[in-house]
Amino acid sequence: MPTVFLSYAHADLPLIEQLEARLQASSPEIAIWRDQEKIYGGQKWPKVLGEAIADQDVFLLA
Repeated sequence: MPTVFLSYAHADLPLIEQLEARLQASSPEIAIWRDQEKIYGGQKWPKVLGEAIADQDVFLLA
């Protein structure tokens, strides 16, 4: 299963949500990593982000 890390400015969240929906609709097998869904309170976010970027197949900067 291909994986994608979405990097974006929070001001662009509505656009990112549309992009994510389109990616999922066109290729349901794609797993998308987005901060709001994957970082939890108490985690050391720089470490989590670095690991997530390294673990994904694609890094998409929007």
